[in-house]
Amino acid sequence: MSEAGPSAWTSGRRPGLLGQALMLYAVDVAPEDTARFAVWYVHEHLPERVAVPGFLRGRRYVRIDGPGQQHLTLYDARDTAVFSSPEYLARLDDPTPLTREVVRTFRRPHRAVLSVLFSHGATTGRRLAMLQLPAADPAQLHRWVEDDLAPTVLTHPDVYGLHLAVVDAGATAAKSATAEGRDAAEEVDEACVLLVDGTDVVGEAARRAAARCAELGFTEAPPDATVYELVVTLLPTG
Repeated sequence: MSEAGPSAWTSGRRPGLLGQALMLYAVDVAPEDTARFAVWYVHEHLPERVAVPGFLRGRRYVRIDGPGQQHLTLYDARDTAVFSSPEYLARLDDPTPLTREVVRTFRRPHRAVLSVLFSHGATTGRRLAMLQLPAADPAQLHRWVEDDLAPTVLTHPDVYGLHLAVVDAGATAAKSATAEGRDAAEEVDEACVLLVDGTDVVGEAARRAAARCAELGFTEAPPDATVYELVVTLLPTG
């Protein structure tokens, strides 16, 4: 990636994600269910979730490249404890009728609650690239991202943010005993997630990061990057 002018990294460290935790939800739906899914997500589900205490932002994306699921949602949260809080679990235990209907149309649902290890750049771009990486040594991966990857990737002015988070298995599993959790049949990986936020260049940045991960022995082969386009961002109203 070529450097062209000042960047988020060279102009000094900047705040990143809004909290110390993320929830990632990725899913496919059939073409005939997509319109209802989109309306439900924007007008019911996102507002419902960000109204829970501790939720700081919700963002919905659609896939434009790569092998991942069609739809991705990211929730910034104060910390991973939010996802086992009484307020959140009560919401999961009382899904709306429309939520029950829509959840039954989900294909390949994947959900993970993650603890943020590294985060730089609070600006949200129209593109987001995601890599899922093995979590055998999150501390070593964190050092590599901060010391080597960030100074390289964030020198490009069209890369707005770089974030690394690791799955919190306990916080992720808290949903499983609720009514919504029992209906979901979600996949959960023990993994780290690397996010590159910005414009059209994020796919290239993520692919280079994936190649470097393999060279350093974090993975046997470069992991696939999935690139998403931002649909909507929602902040709490209170």
